Amino acid sequence: MAEPLLKVKNLKKYFPIRGGLFSREVARVHAVDDVTFDIMAGETLGLVGESGCGKSTTGRSILRLIEPTSGEVTFQGRNVTALDKRSLRALRKEMQIIFQDPYASLNPRMTVGSIIGEALVIHKLAPTRKQREERVVQLLETVGLLPDHLRRYPHEFSGGQRQRIGIARALAVNPKLIVADEPVSALDVSIQAQIVNLLEDLQAKFGLTYLFIAHDLSVVEHISTRVAVMYLGKIVEIAPAKELYTNPRHPYTEALLSAVPIPDPTMKRKRILLEGDVPSPINPPSGCRFHTRCSLRVPSCSENEQVLKEITPGHWVACQVRTGVPTPPAPVLTLARGMACELRGDPMPMVRVGDIQMFYQDVGEGDPLLLIMGFGGDHMAWAMQMADFSARHRVIAFDNRGVGQTDAPDQPYTTRQMADDALGLMDALGVHSAHVLGVSMGGMIAQELVLTRPERVRSLHLACTFARPDSYMLALNSAWREMRIGLGRESTLRTLGLWLFSPTTYAERPDLIEALLQNSLANPYPQSLTGFLRQGEAVAAHDTFERLGAVRCPTLVTVAEDDILVPPRFAREIVARIPNAEFRTVPAAGHGYFLERPDIFNELSLDFIARASCKQ
Repeated sequence: MAEPLLKVKNLKKYFPIRGGLFSREVARVHAVDDVTFDIMAGETLGLVGESGCGKSTTGRSILRLIEPTSGEVTFQGRNVTALDKRSLRALRKEMQIIFQDPYASLNPRMTVGSIIGEALVIHKLAPTRKQREERVVQLLETVGLLPDHLRRYPHEFSGGQRQRIGIARALAVNPKLIVADEPVSALDVSIQAQIVNLLEDLQAKFGLTYLFIAHDLSVVEHISTRVAVMYLGKIVEIAPAKELYTNPRHPYTEALLSAVPIPDPTMKRKRILLEGDVPSPINPPSGCRFHTRCSLRVPSCSENEQVLKEITPGHWVACQVRTGVPTPPAPVLTLARGMACELRGDPMPMVRVGDIQMFYQDVGEGDPLLLIMGFGGDHMAWAMQMADFSARHRVIAFDNRGVGQTDAPDQPYTTRQMADDALGLMDALGVHSAHVLGVSMGGMIAQELVLTRPERVRSLHLACTFARPDSYMLALNSAWREMRIGLGRESTLRTLGLWLFSPTTYAERPDLIEALLQNSLANPYPQSLTGFLRQGEAVAAHDTFERLGAVRCPTLVTVAEDDILVPPRFAREIVARIPNAEFRTVPAAGHGYFLERPDIFNELSLDFIARASCKQ
């Protein structure tokens, strides 16, 4: 594996605060505190964060424009922090900076030719005046300026032109690394685009490596290969740009991204409003620097210093809540055809979404996959999918309202409100977007989710579901509710089995049926009668049929060949409404065939997600 061009290890920069008669040090500003990262040759590392978090100080400390308090900066195998002045001057040819303010960074008493040519004189790269002028003209043309500009003064140029002069000055000595310190923050939007495009063109042409410092997240997303997020002098998250913007994991990163406007007036992004103000860098909080403003904090966050941990390849997060101890393994039950699944009845993590306390399961790594269960089923109903899905994805399952450990409101609610629950859970877990799989009633919730927040759904799999109830479904729904009211818990579960399992399963695996029944009876969090009735009301009122034409994400609609609860005609109705939706019938994997051939269903769903990911 290639060595990084730049290595920064445990970099610190403290500014002393002096006071008293003898100007003794009475306190310190912890501007940069134990920062570590690498930059590979040819890549762009974006460094983002609020104003005052230490971004610019980090960049200047790397170049030793200000002396770091401690730490190590290694450039091409040489320790920059240990170099003497003569050696450091020689190294400056390889490391340059583009300053933030194009007005203050250019000497108003010098012509453009003198400003750009000064570095050529210092490093003896152009011995004669003619050679210097030729090189300056070449650099001006490279950054989109005219040759006759070399005899003008900075006040004769616009802000965008001045920044181009700053870029030409940085390029004069043919550097390998350029620290771009908020190079577009002082420019208007149209000029920003020109400068960013210029930097990208120069990188492609000269093989440059950038440390791109900015607080405009949209600009950073456009230009960066990887992104590092700083808060109060520390890096809290580093990840590939696409991964960080689609799946942020640190609560501070989530809050930053929630503030980025969506360029579509019909779409709204839910803002994450942080508590309180940024603490003082003079006296930063103990433990996690962000814990004073974090909605996910636990008591130990104020005690434990947070370190970056790799949660997926290349994705590092400094948050013990998100990288903490994994859930202990659950009991394993062997199923038909040699397959196995996990059955969880143990308490799960909790998050509050609005007035609802939701319980969820979060396992695996990779692109997020949100599983939404159907009428009366809790997270344990996903047992047959967990092993296969979590081998390739970060899988999030949860208990809907009224089932399992999630609250059961007394007031009526709709599938739209249940979709809002799912969105709130995604926000709480830092999942910006996910592949979504909804089964039965879960498919109805998934429809509302994609129609309400289409930018949050990367692909949509609707299984054994419908878009609007007809007289058959309403009568069936009523029968379900009457059965639940009239029977006790065990009788209800045994009767329900007749709707879920095929005659083949009953004949060949009575031990499996009984084991699942006993597992459900042993669940200390059964569905309440109120929850059952409220879910039935939500299903009866569901109607997304006329709106499905607005769905634009890759969509797969599946139904069992002989589903006794949701006939194939309901699936075909949905396919006819959603543009370019795929339709598949799946043998032995729907209502009436529960657990008989889950391997076919799992393989079909995972293949669809893989194909959808390739198109994005």
